[in-house]
Amino acid sequence: MAFWQGLKWVQKTAVLWAPVLVLFAIAGTRWTEPKIFETVQVQMFRMYQQIRPAPSKPVPVHIVTIDGKSIRRVGQWPWPRNLLAKMTDQLIKFGAKAVVFDLVFSEADRTSPRRIINQLIIPDKARDLLGVLPDNDQVFAEALAKTKSVVGVRLPAFGRPLKMRGPATFTGQRESLTYLSAMPKGLGSIPVIMRAAKGVGNLRLPYILGAGVNRAPLAFNQNGQIIPLLAAEALRVAADVPGYVIKTKKPSWWRQGGVESIEIGDIKVPTDYAGRMWLYFGDPGSIKLTRAAKLLAGRGVKNDYDGRIVFIGLTASGKRGGRIEPLGRRLSHVEMQARMVEQILSANFLTRPDWSKILETLWILLLGGLALVLLRLGVKWAVLGTFGLFAGSVVITGYGFVSQGILLDPFSPGLSGFMVLGLAAFLKYAEAEHENRWIRLAFSSFVSPNLVEQLIEQPEALKLGGERRELSFIFTDLAGFTSLVEKSEPGTLIPILNAYLNEMIAIGFRHGGTLDAIVGDATTFFFNAPVKQSDHAERALNAALEMDQFACRFALEKAEQGYPLGETRIGIHTGPVIVGNMGGDVIFNYAAHGDAINTAARMEGVNKYLGTRVAVSIETASRCPDFHGRPIGSVVLKGKSAGILAFQPMTLGDMDTPMVKAYLMAYDLLTEEEAGTQEQGKAIVLFQKLAKEFPDDPLILFHCNRLKVGEKGTLIHMLEK
Repeated sequence: MAFWQGLKWVQKTAVLWAPVLVLFAIAGTRWTEPKIFETVQVQMFRMYQQIRPAPSKPVPVHIVTIDGKSIRRVGQWPWPRNLLAKMTDQLIKFGAKAVVFDLVFSEADRTSPRRIINQLIIPDKARDLLGVLPDNDQVFAEALAKTKSVVGVRLPAFGRPLKMRGPATFTGQRESLTYLSAMPKGLGSIPVIMRAAKGVGNLRLPYILGAGVNRAPLAFNQNGQIIPLLAAEALRVAADVPGYVIKTKKPSWWRQGGVESIEIGDIKVPTDYAGRMWLYFGDPGSIKLTRAAKLLAGRGVKNDYDGRIVFIGLTASGKRGGRIEPLGRRLSHVEMQARMVEQILSANFLTRPDWSKILETLWILLLGGLALVLLRLGVKWAVLGTFGLFAGSVVITGYGFVSQGILLDPFSPGLSGFMVLGLAAFLKYAEAEHENRWIRLAFSSFVSPNLVEQLIEQPEALKLGGERRELSFIFTDLAGFTSLVEKSEPGTLIPILNAYLNEMIAIGFRHGGTLDAIVGDATTFFFNAPVKQSDHAERALNAALEMDQFACRFALEKAEQGYPLGETRIGIHTGPVIVGNMGGDVIFNYAAHGDAINTAARMEGVNKYLGTRVAVSIETASRCPDFHGRPIGSVVLKGKSAGILAFQPMTLGDMDTPMVKAYLMAYDLLTEEEAGTQEQGKAIVLFQKLAKEFPDDPLILFHCNRLKVGEKGTLIHMLEK
């Protein structure tokens, strides 16, 4: 008794203080900003953007795509660099403000004349003429040098430090450089191209698993040197700005140090502490795309390029993987870079202020505290109140996003309130479990587990009485086991019987059945009581099929050990019965009574004469949408005047076998002869043929034998149970 009283005191103390401790633990965890919170926050901010995408504004940005059609028309990628030079010259002719290649030219062009002449079998005179042709890389470099051009670099596992063109000036602490994403080495283009280009930018776009790209670093740290993102470098070169200005902030107890913004000429881009810009995209058609093949053919329109920053990059499937942007669309790398330039020029910026962490932590404490107060009024009011406050926080943060572009996290406060409620519900359940323990102790030894749980959840079910309800029944019987027991030592076969029954009962319980009885080696289950189950027929069928599979395996295993067990026969039927607590005031006995029980028992018995293991009535089969099986016939059970259509359940694969297809054809002849629409005698001829072709199928033999003695049609009279 002292133990139970002590446990009750612990429970009451936990109910009082555990929610408070959890609330402060969540607030403290939120203050440290773990990775899990960042991931969830990004998903929330992404949802806001999907609800209200960025407004579209006309900006001077254009994309030339090296897509699949262009490659098929021009030739296999990579193209000779003199073609890229031709594209560049075309853009210069059309008045492009800057030409930006979302590509890295890390190796010399293998198609240059000087690189291929030694591989050609040609006269020396022709070789000398080819040798004076200009190098493709040099031609491309000369084209780049004529305009404001930018090429890319990558961050591979190998590479070398790169020397960049646009130096960065810091306003504040230069130590903030350590907050930037590290890029110790890079893979750039060959020197002749690097020297010709006016700018070089990183192509890397890091992403969060499951959320795609939501923030893009505008600058990277390469051993103390700034390497800009390709989009940032495109803006710098187009604006003819010598470098970047990185504004930093000092760390304090309420905010993190690092980068605050990055300035590119007159453009100031707000960033997070790591120099990352929050992406905010809009209409996918706001930037016009042109195929590279069209540009090379000279069919471009000057207005498409005049005064614009033109990005050139691969979009052909399989060439370079894209990225998922905040609106959920997969964009190629070049489209992502161009969209960032569009966002910056449109000034569609999103910010997450330093005070957001303080506000969110206070809101966690406020919402969680109110949830604790509302718990005193009842769980229902606490749930409604917490949900209302959470919805209010979503509305407030949504308004901040729409009106000011401010990113605030409503998830953490909502989580705190629901964590408190969840803990309180658990403790309440534990307390109720303690109070109802006597029910388990009293009934678990003789009532099926699912019935015990039902009694605990609904103690009023202990009242005597009954109701009419449709149930599905399973009857099983292990053939020949009784005679085997009589011939064997009890200590030998009883453990085998117990192992068999244990698994049969476990299967029934797994499918939600109630164990009605165990008589020797036979079991009875019913479904849809005491717990209502709309799919009770499917549960019964699936349980029976699993029992059949187990019984076959078990019998084979024991036969190998020298214990020849018989087949397990199973009958399944569905019908209305009276079910309830029937046992008077002395014994509690939850049972079912009605004709459907007898029908199910006799469906099990007919297997003995049919040669089948499982027989399912039409009443059960018709309630199973995915049922597959072959009809046995209309079985008139002993003591009945009308037949009930029975089936042998099968898999979809079994139904497609030649044997089953032939059986179904013969069975159709039986039904047609019975209806008078088919000449008599054809069915028996076909069944006799099938009996020779498939002598191992007992159901075919059964029909063949009964037709031989003069029976007709599908009506099968059973003279025994």
